[in-house]
Amino acid sequence: MGQPLKEESLCKFDVLASILTYSFCSGTLLLFNKVVLHHIPSGPFVTSIQFLFSIVIILLLHLLRVVHIEPITPEITKKYGTYVFIFVIGVYANMQSLKLANVDTVIVFRAMTPLIVAVCEFLWMGRAFPSFRSLGALLTIILGSIWYVYFDSQANAQSYSWVIAYMFLIALEMLWGKKIVGDIQINLTTSVFVTNLFGILPMMLLGFLMGDFNLELEWFTPEAIVLLLLSCIVGAGIGYSSWWCRSVVTAAAFTLVGTLNKILTIMLNIVIWDKHASFEGTLGLLLCLVGGSLYQQAPLMSAMKTPLPSLKASH
Repeated sequence: MGQPLKEESLCKFDVLASILTYSFCSGTLLLFNKVVLHHIPSGPFVTSIQFLFSIVIILLLHLLRVVHIEPITPEITKKYGTYVFIFVIGVYANMQSLKLANVDTVIVFRAMTPLIVAVCEFLWMGRAFPSFRSLGALLTIILGSIWYVYFDSQANAQSYSWVIAYMFLIALEMLWGKKIVGDIQINLTTSVFVTNLFGILPMMLLGFLMGDFNLELEWFTPEAIVLLLLSCIVGAGIGYSSWWCRSVVTAAAFTLVGTLNKILTIMLNIVIWDKHASFEGTLGLLLCLVGGSLYQQAPLMSAMKTPLPSLKASH
């Protein structure tokens, strides 16, 4: 009787630890990227450096036998290749959004993605339809988003087009990422390494095609380089924590964690400079976060039909 309780405690610890780690990295990286882009306005360049940093660090740790990179099989290449294609376009859209809009606008539209993910999980991933409480929470997020947009005087059609594209791309990325976790059993280090390795060349190519690699020497001040380095460190951390968190919660819950941890971003954004929403807009943003806090992830439909002893055995 004692062993299942121990395993259950470890499972809860993994969930909590992964959520806290991912929340810190995700909550700070968005702001780091905004500040770095203020100094070095080339999203593909900044992202490529972050990818390269993660690749080098993982390779060094692998050579020192601190971590282990598993062999990259054709199946891994196929599955992760599709994911990275979505991931790279999503990251590019995110960087363009941060260049053209403030951090708060990006957070609001990202807050809309759990509704998209929850419906898709119900239609294609065997999850139960969200409960009335969860639907109310998701609708609250929509209400908060509409409120924010109404008071957002800094945005324009171009910035909104990028944040809307980012909203749908991040939802698609979350869904496909959750599917990969279920289909392919590889360790955390390999997941992070493959994502960065497969992503760096497409990101550089996309940057060149879109004319975003026209760099200026005066951008690279000591302050900008330090900020870029810090963003690389946090970016490496989010690589690990995101795959860890994704493996222990549902896609919709993972998306919501990524939304709710942005309260840290909001607080830091207000403190460090004036590039943030108005007081009225911030209230709408906080309404989105309240809705997110009320959300409860839906169980698998198969689990709802499974007797209790079988559920215990599955742990």
